Amino acid sequence: MLNHRAMSVTEAELIPAITAGEGPKSRPLAGALGAFVVYQASSIFFYGRDLIFRMTQLNAGNRLDPQFFIWCFQWWPYAIAHRLDAFHPRIIWAPEGIDLAWVTSVPLLSVAAAPLTMRFGPVVSFNLANLLMPALTALSAFVLARRVVKRTWPAMLGGFLFGFSPYMIGHQAAGHLVLTAAFLVPVVVYLAILRLDEEIGRAGFVVALAATLVCQFLISLEVFAVIVMFGATALLVAYLTIPAGTDRIRSLAILSAIALAVSAVALTPYLYRALLASGLSSHPVWKTTPFGTDLLEMFIPTATLALGGLPPLAAISSRYSHGAINNGAYLGLPLVIIVVWFLKSRWNRPQTRFLAIMLAIVYAASYGSRLHIAGHELFGMPWKLASRMPLINSAFPVRFTLYIYLIVALITSQWISQWRAHRAVKAAAVALIVLFMLPNPHGSQWVHELDTPEFFGSGSYRNHLAPGETILVLPYGEMGSSMYWQAATRLYFGIAEGWSGPNPKPFLAWPIVGAFLDGGEIPDAPAQLNAFMATHGVTAVVFRQQDPSAASFRALLESSGAKLQAIDDVVLARPDPAVLERLRGASALEMECRLDDARFAALLDATDRYLANGRPPTALSPFRAQQLGLLPPGWVSNNDGVYSSEGLWLAPWNKGRVSVGVRASYACVQRLVARFGAGAAETYFPYPRPLESHPTGDLFQRKLVMVFTREALAHAAASARVGLPAP
Repeated sequence: MLNHRAMSVTEAELIPAITAGEGPKSRPLAGALGAFVVYQASSIFFYGRDLIFRMTQLNAGNRLDPQFFIWCFQWWPYAIAHRLDAFHPRIIWAPEGIDLAWVTSVPLLSVAAAPLTMRFGPVVSFNLANLLMPALTALSAFVLARRVVKRTWPAMLGGFLFGFSPYMIGHQAAGHLVLTAAFLVPVVVYLAILRLDEEIGRAGFVVALAATLVCQFLISLEVFAVIVMFGATALLVAYLTIPAGTDRIRSLAILSAIALAVSAVALTPYLYRALLASGLSSHPVWKTTPFGTDLLEMFIPTATLALGGLPPLAAISSRYSHGAINNGAYLGLPLVIIVVWFLKSRWNRPQTRFLAIMLAIVYAASYGSRLHIAGHELFGMPWKLASRMPLINSAFPVRFTLYIYLIVALITSQWISQWRAHRAVKAAAVALIVLFMLPNPHGSQWVHELDTPEFFGSGSYRNHLAPGETILVLPYGEMGSSMYWQAATRLYFGIAEGWSGPNPKPFLAWPIVGAFLDGGEIPDAPAQLNAFMATHGVTAVVFRQQDPSAASFRALLESSGAKLQAIDDVVLARPDPAVLERLRGASALEMECRLDDARFAALLDATDRYLANGRPPTALSPFRAQQLGLLPPGWVSNNDGVYSSEGLWLAPWNKGRVSVGVRASYACVQRLVARFGAGAAETYFPYPRPLESHPTGDLFQRKLVMVFTREALAHAAASARVGLPAP
């Protein structure tokens, strides 16, 4: 046991002392309640003005990601009540389903909101949770800041800076409930301070921290992982920078490790599923290299902030590689001045150097694998080493800025508490800080209008669909609202699609899925659609009558042999059972190879006719060939250059040669090479690598490019025309 003097010295070094101006302390509970009311009112004012009176017609955030969280609010209570495998729902991405253990499915929040969901529906539960999270996160930061500065009003500012930080604002605009539910992050720091002050016993600390970590894991696996990563880093930095506190810091590290182990034991079934779902590989779920903060972002926010909407600033922030919603490390001029002022004036104190080093570490990590300036990618950064580690490589570095704002909130609380200035001057400074951090005032920034058809909203679907029937909703997957509509019916039917993050490869392997997602036309689309529906047990297709693509949906379904019926405000199509039965044994690979064969043959034919008419090879591209009528209309949607978004390649090559290519998987590439490879001067797969006898790496739908001389191209095109219909 350390003596009283040693305890005082350590406490002074670890927890900044109030040197002057401390007024009478507020009652803790009353102060916290008052702070929460202010924060909740701010959340409603900033984000909920349009939402609060239209809870069932709007959802918080944008269209894309909230539909998954809304669906989760319905799914978790439903699965538990019906004793289903909650981790592996088969009513989305039917019939295979998807493993939720490695996606952001917010199980704890979904279960906690179950009474609300049962009474008012998942949209209301999601909206209320979305409005609550900024206030709850600000409140936990307020409690932490008040512990540090011992005063209420400075702590109020600290809570605001964390709960309404640009990080929170950006993800609030996207409806990223899994990221705005960050209220447990300050709790972890608060528990550490209590233990350092020996105001909580060893056993109590371990139990409290383990419970906090378990809850955080059940809200957001990503936030949990980053808490562990930066928590371990903070303990190491504190141990090295605060010599007088080494004994306590060492003890805190040991107890924290025990708490982490306890939480891991409690989470064993979930962790096991998550590790299996991740594949235990070093391949990230997302390509996270572009998702680092921009060097200019410290001073120039994105359009989710009021200042970011100013045209000169918007022109710069629009070039950030991570987009507007992943709002990064913006502080603004007032906060930058305060942080520099605070660190410089107190640099002789160990705890100040600790805060400075942690701030630098988090900032460096938030830049990601490569530094970006106004969207331009430059040289590598230290995080590049960590990005090679399994599991952690799926984290978005730009999201590390959550911890920047926690550090800055604590620094600002201390600064405003200790600054010897007139109250009016302090009030002006606080107003300036808040002004630079205000969210975009446009209400449409924070909500999305739901488009649930009357067919689902009125219950009419029960008269036309059987319980548990698998349907196809168009537009498909992330392009449409299938999970919104499924949740609105309380999971009455299954869907052979969904939106849960990266689309599953078994579905992306089907050509018709790619056509639905990129909007392009494909050869033999009716057969491709029927093959997909046959193997996925789809018995009905539904789309809105007023959908902008309704005419093309109708034409495709009619040509596939389906029977269409207009019901309420939707079209319900029933495929021909006899046609589906004949295609029930089809595979995604077989249908992809049929597509690749047809596309490559058409590209060879188009290129040969293009050159035969004396057109310059330098202008050759898929879009140009389509413009000239050499490719069927709709195959290429945009002028993307030599490689279209649909996976078609046409380009001039050196020495008067031309190149032809498609996006294909290796088995289909082998078929194409067997047919046309002998005449090709060069073959690349995956481009730009020359094709090897046994290529390695990811060979799923990669770029195949073959280079032909003029004579070899004419011969290959003649071969391709056998059985090829005229465009």
